Amino acid sequence: MLMHIVLFTFKTPWRWASIDAIDAERTTRVHPDYIYEIKGWACGRNITRRHIAADFVVIGMFEGRAC
Repeated sequence: MLMHIVLFTFKTPWRWASIDAIDAERTTRVHPDYIYEIKGWACGRNITRRHIAADFVVIGMFEGRAC
């Protein structure tokens, strides 16, 4: 089993109020409905205000690494 973790941090001018950011979040949440290789999926916004924290995380579980 392979766990793939991706952290996203917004750069100016992007923020959660941006329509593109909201659309990207919505799209990311439904990836498992369209990508059959995904065996587990979690994603979400950061809820803290720490300056070193990422804004969004995606965690995907896969059977293995496809070459």
